[in-house]
Amino acid sequence: MTKGVPLDFARTGNVLLVSSLLLMFVVGFLETPDVALRLFPERFWNEEAQRIESRAVSARMMLARAEATLEALRLMEKRGLPRLGSAPEPGRAAWESALKRAEAELLYRKAVMEEMTDSLRRNRRNADAARRRSGL
Repeated sequence: MTKGVPLDFARTGNVLLVSSLLLMFVVGFLETPDVALRLFPERFWNEEAQRIESRAVSARMMLARAEATLEALRLMEKRGLPRLGSAPEPGRAAWESALKRAEAELLYRKAVMEEMTDSLRRNRRNADAARRRSGL
């Protein structure tokens, strides 16, 4: 503490609070998609591509699970279901229904995967175009 200049901690705290809130507002404003796209187009598109790639990995895992389920159902249909005590064996309609559901899920997962792949390609093209416009 310097001589003759008393420190007002309450005022300093208020100034720090207001300045930190203002900084958070500015950072939040810069992170909105429209502003980020205009100020940092390459970074925006790269982040968007990373987000889509992570969703694509998740979709691939779901697709692999759906394919494994479908294959397991087909094998069980060929070999028959092992007897589990007094549990009734499913009829032909139950097998067909399970196969149709698994096939529908597989088609859905493939469609999601194709949509994400197309979106990823678009985002990469946009990032490349932004890089060319910025002269990098």
